[in-house]
Amino acid sequence: MMTPQYELTAQALGAVLRLRRKRLGLAQDQAARLAGGMQPMTVSWIENGLESPRLATLVKLCNVYGIAPSEIVAQAERELEAR
Repeated sequence: MMTPQYELTAQALGAVLRLRRKRLGLAQDQAARLAGGMQPMTVSWIENGLESPRLATLVKLCNVYGIAPSEIVAQAERELEAR
């Protein structure tokens, strides 16, 4: 069971990742494939805040999206502050 703060953090990170993927015009299955054969459901769970990505998964997705993991985390922090 996730704590409320953990849930909010996972949701903010997922929202930022979803926005980045959509800006690139990628479907979840495309992003998963480009990230090294990840399951599309994993991308969905992360984007919907149901799962927080492991560091290796975050790095793979960020490589596909052309953004540093630190920038994704910073954007998620700003998202949390805006809530």
